[in-house]
Amino acid sequence: MARALKRARALLDDAHQVRARAQRQVVRRQWTRAADAALHNPEPFVRERIFGRGGTVELEEGDPPSPFTKGEAYGRDEAGRIVWARAAEGSEEVIAFEDDGVGSVAFDTAGTPRAASFGPVEDGLLRCWATIAHGRDGPGEWEIYRYDGDRVVAVHKRLVLVEAEPPIDDDSVDRLEYDASGRLARVIEESDVGGTRVTYERRGPSRRELQRALEGRLTDVIAERVRRHGGGREVYALLLHYQRQSALPPTPVLASAAYRERVLAATQDGGLLYLLFNPAELEDYDGTALGGGELGDDDAELTGLVDALARTDEHGVLARTVLQRVCKRLNAVDWSESLRPTEDFVVVCVDLELENFEEDLAAAVPSRALRTRLRKAGLLAR
Repeated sequence: MARALKRARALLDDAHQVRARAQRQVVRRQWTRAADAALHNPEPFVRERIFGRGGTVELEEGDPPSPFTKGEAYGRDEAGRIVWARAAEGSEEVIAFEDDGVGSVAFDTAGTPRAASFGPVEDGLLRCWATIAHGRDGPGEWEIYRYDGDRVVAVHKRLVLVEAEPPIDDDSVDRLEYDASGRLARVIEESDVGGTRVTYERRGPSRRELQRALEGRLTDVIAERVRRHGGGREVYALLLHYQRQSALPPTPVLASAAYRERVLAATQDGGLLYLLFNPAELEDYDGTALGGGELGDDDAELTGLVDALARTDEHGVLARTVLQRVCKRLNAVDWSESLRPTEDFVVVCVDLELENFEEDLAAAVPSRALRTRLRKAGLLAR
């Protein structure tokens, strides 16, 4: 630990040179409106232990727009590692990757170094994290990590409680517990000052579990709707219409082969994609789901899963992925008992503008031969 504290002190003393070196290493810039300092923090499990959540924020390429009022900008080196980060209000942090460890230096909005940290890395694992604060007397703060294999199971910490008068040291231990699948489930802190308390506890299923459960339930609900209301019609597509701002639940619509025949007979100048795969163009589409109402109106399980995923999916990325996977599942269903599918029948998710149609089609229809057949027939021409 003494060596790590000494390295942190050296980083703080050399802070401006460390920042200049990090800035020279930047070859790729990104930014986000949803700042997440944990994204560039090398401390293991910092998301779960401090922020109580996982995942990463959605990043945009390039420099942020001006004025930049909320979020963070990032710079990555040639290895793809974040070596520089700047918050919208102007504070910065730089990351220094050394042969024997990793360090960081934090700057305030005036460009003054506030603190520096260093952690030695052995066998690919961060062993401790030592921090020296600018202008503060004393040996500094530190954390020591204990591992079981490559998982952190205990964190021994010494923090300086600056809000106390005079400031006091608080020695504590975080004990990390995992579930059967290896996900962090609980962190229990045993502190000299605060006693024993649970500082993090994962509640409910993971986002991956939510996705899988939602995919299965949505597939079953849509398949049942088709079985009950398909009516034995000859159809060329089952369209899952979604709103771009809120993809779930979709509105399932059947596209009849008779309608397609009339369109093909009357259209000579292309543009068939919008006529055949935009639900608004279909003769009998009134904006409601097949069979009336919305999916989930009478299915509390589906509604609960949609709401649960939405709480963890601010930008709707996961929702559209779920929808594409549901289409893929439905494309594998034998529909012959409830429909008369054409030989080129497909299930695909669509928005009214068809902005992402090619991407949705490729993700939803695993058969490249079928996609090629539709394209060569001119049915996908814009």
